[in-house]
Amino acid sequence: MYKVAKASEYLVITGGWIKDMKLTRKSWVFPGQRCTRIDLSPVNYTFQVQAMSAEKLPFILPAIQLELNQFGLLIYNANVKQLVDVPGHEYFSYLGQKVQMEAANQNDYENSLSFLSPINTVGAKLRNGQMQNAAKIDAETKIISTQRQGEGKKQEFKVETESKKTVAIREAELQREVERMNALTTTEKLKADLLTKATVEFETKSQAANAVLYAKQKAAEAYLYEKQKESEAVKAAAEAELYQRKQKVEGDLPR
Repeated sequence: MYKVAKASEYLVITGGWIKDMKLTRKSWVFPGQRCTRIDLSPVNYTFQVQAMSAEKLPFILPAIQLELNQFGLLIYNANVKQLVDVPGHEYFSYLGQKVQMEAANQNDYENSLSFLSPINTVGAKLRNGQMQNAAKIDAETKIISTQRQGEGKKQEFKVETESKKTVAIREAELQREVERMNALTTTEKLKADLLTKATVEFETKSQAANAVLYAKQKAAEAYLYEKQKESEAVKAAAEAELYQRKQKVEGDLPR
């Protein structure tokens, strides 16, 4: 049986006439052999790795290739979604809270001095500006995170679409190859049938010709044998007549 792997598969053939195993994309599988398909389609996995910043602050980072080499895994496409603090080390949370804490401290300080200075209005405006700045930073952070997630989804969709397109093209190529092999097989079978028919006709005609030749040969041999016997009979008759004449001549001679 002729086996053909899909675009994302390989065939592993074991058994008769194969020393260890045969890895291929297409092959004939003969009796006594076993064919197994291995699917190599890409799969998405999510990993988290505990890392450490230059300031010796631990945090959780989505996996990179160096961390996965120990597991024998290979990354073809990676998207960093969001950096997350390790429990007990709130580094990234602190960065977002720092601005808000500074704004709150400034607000408390200005409230405590509001009865001593007429510039409380300026301080309130400054406090409001800092709080607005903190809110703006937080909003921009969320926007950037959402954009990154959207880009990651877009990239994943693009890779998946290109993969499906590649698979479809490969399947079409393999289908054409199978059809070509089937056509070749049909042609070879037709040639074999025609050759067998011609051989049978040739042998039949040869046997008939040999039979006719044999009959003619036997007829010729019989004719020659008959002529030979006739010749021998004529010779015997002549010898007998000669003998009689010889006896007559000897009898007529005086003694």
